[in-house]
Amino acid sequence: MKILLLEDNKRLNETIVKRLNAKGFEVHSFIDGQEAYDVIDNGYTCFILDINVPSVDGTQILKRIREFNMDTPVIIISSTVELDVIKQSYNYGCNDYIKKPFFIDELEIKIEKLCYIDHDLIEIKKSYIFNFKESILEIDGIQEHL
Repeated sequence: MKILLLEDNKRLNETIVKRLNAKGFEVHSFIDGQEAYDVIDNGYTCFILDINVPSVDGTQILKRIREFNMDTPVIIISSTVELDVIKQSYNYGCNDYIKKPFFIDELEIKIEKLCYIDHDLIEIKKSYIFNFKESILEIDGIQEHL
């Protein structure tokens, strides 16, 4: 599973990356919102976004993700407790919202519940096969790396 993590607290970012890597997940982590924004279309299975980060905030990234992809799970992690911000995140299409501080185990549970795909190959229809692990779409025997 390929996960994009946007968290500007360097220590928390590193902790999450270590834990998820240990579980076998491929994590691309970012501290700056613009850097994450620039790569959101790189075939991620799951997004974990902090809201208050430098350059482009997590809600703007969430809005952009939902413009072209309504299905990929997005988990917001934030210390923001303002109800309007939480509502806005759900209105923009986040799948879950975790308030900081949180236990890493809680995040792991949410990822496994929302994002985990238990098989690598999915047959979309006859002769259309998607390989999640490799991010390859095969149509009539021709493979295209996504």
